[in-house]
Amino acid sequence: MEEATNAIVLVVDDEEGVRNALRRLLVADDYSVLLAENGEDALKVLQDTPVHIIISDQNMPGLSGIDLLKLVRVRHPRIVRILLTRTTPRGPGPVDHESEVYRFIRKPGTTPTSAPSCRSHSRSRAGAGRSGTW
Repeated sequence: MEEATNAIVLVVDDEEGVRNALRRLLVADDYSVLLAENGEDALKVLQDTPVHIIISDQNMPGLSGIDLLKLVRVRHPRIVRILLTRTTPRGPGPVDHESEVYRFIRKPGTTPTSAPSCRSHSRSRAGAGRSGTW
């Protein structure tokens, strides 16, 4: 885990290059970053580590991103859920009712928009007093 003073972000993607690119981007914005290669590994991380935001790829072997985020919603409802996808069928925003995805980020253009999505949500939660200091 990279050291930082802000929110902890868990990045879940089976593509190492995507995980590392998002890690570099988020660390540069002072986020602490954890990495998982698949949904099962992500669930193991969440058992032991407090996470504020999860960014998950949709298409992964085993547990899909949307199925992972559905489980996260039930087990860890305060974690912000962001889905990486090659297509955005319904656009950004809280549109998936079962997983309550906060935002869809389209691949391959994920890198420029991921940190602002995290940043905007971190600010809105902090302003609403729903969480500790990020």
